[in-house]
Amino acid sequence: MKEITQERKQFIDDNFYEGIDENELNKSKFELLTSPYELQYLAEKHNWDNGIKILQWISESNICSEATALQLFWLSQPKDYQSYKLTETIKGEYVGDKNDIFQLIKTILNNFENGFYKKTDIHFDPTIHMEAEPQVPDIMKEATNGEETYIYLEKSDVDSWFGEILENKIKRCDTTMELYNIASFVKNNFNDKAELILKHPLCDKGIALMLFWRLKTHTPLWYSADTILNQIIKKIQNCEYPEIVAYNPKLDTEIKMKEPKPKWTIPEFMIRPI
Repeated sequence: MKEITQERKQFIDDNFYEGIDENELNKSKFELLTSPYELQYLAEKHNWDNGIKILQWISESNICSEATALQLFWLSQPKDYQSYKLTETIKGEYVGDKNDIFQLIKTILNNFENGFYKKTDIHFDPTIHMEAEPQVPDIMKEATNGEETYIYLEKSDVDSWFGEILENKIKRCDTTMELYNIASFVKNNFNDKAELILKHPLCDKGIALMLFWRLKTHTPLWYSADTILNQIIKKIQNCEYPEIVAYNPKLDTEIKMKEPKPKWTIPEFMIRPI
């Protein structure tokens, strides 16, 4: 692949640096980029936690290479959006930047179909992104034995706990039932809080199983979720959690145990290496 000069790298680093607010992004500066290689460099250095705006600009640029666009498509985790129609706007309480990512996916799909992107010597192989989804073991679908759960905390109270306050509430739990109550309501930064709850010495199989299904249902777009899910599976298979409270995933209205049927398919030309 053709190298870009250190001067051009410095220009990109100075104007699209780590942590820059999306409102500070300058489209006229972006339009000074003149080659597919500069866009590839920018795409690879961009931190997705800083937003999608610059990636959308790249996907709309007539100098963007096929490989760069394809890379952005697969990094967008398109499989997580196949439960939505391509004409749909994602709605819900915790949407975040899902619609921006979905728009990026739709832009790239449309532009590929229309032969918009440049053919270059930049390469990308999507194979690693197409590994088969791991099957959920049957043990993760079984109810746990233990004390019947009951909720005594107020949802509004738990929802008002943030940062250190919530962390301290979790750490100071002195019964499994109290930990279960908090775990039942935690939604903001769910993957971070799930890790904290799972590490608590009073976390049992029922809580771990509930967190597994809620993480799987509500946080498929967070890259750390798969790691946590696999850790829970392994510990439950190894009988590392005691059974203290009862939990039946089939009765939990907050989760989805069946994968939804895809509402659109990834075209054949998007799964071939470039």
